[in-house]
Amino acid sequence: MYATNVRNLKRNPSEALRHAELEPVLILKGNHPNALILNINSSLGDVAEQLKPALAASLFKDRVLSLGAAAQVSGLETGGHGNWGSDLTFDKGTGLQRAIGCAEVRSAFFTLLD
Repeated sequence: MYATNVRNLKRNPSEALRHAELEPVLILKGNHPNALILNINSSLGDVAEQLKPALAASLFKDRVLSLGAAAQVSGLETGGHGNWGSDLTFDKGTGLQRAIGCAEVRSAFFTLLD
């Protein structure tokens, strides 16, 4: 999933639309999820699976879930060395980062808290 903030969306909306052709685009306002851009040709089942990591990160950020619970909600594997089920790709302008693997996802979740 790709995430960007309102400022970057205003500056370059075509970038968000290009990303939306491949995956849902999460729009953040004040580092909180505010809107979602979906490609009209994508299936809702695929979109729901791609949204789970973003929802988990948001709930972790708001201290509703622990890191372990957020990992379960996200549907990502928690085996430590295994391959995580999906990547989180965040816009550099939001201060978030691409996360692959246990340590990186934990780091991305904690980055959301800042």
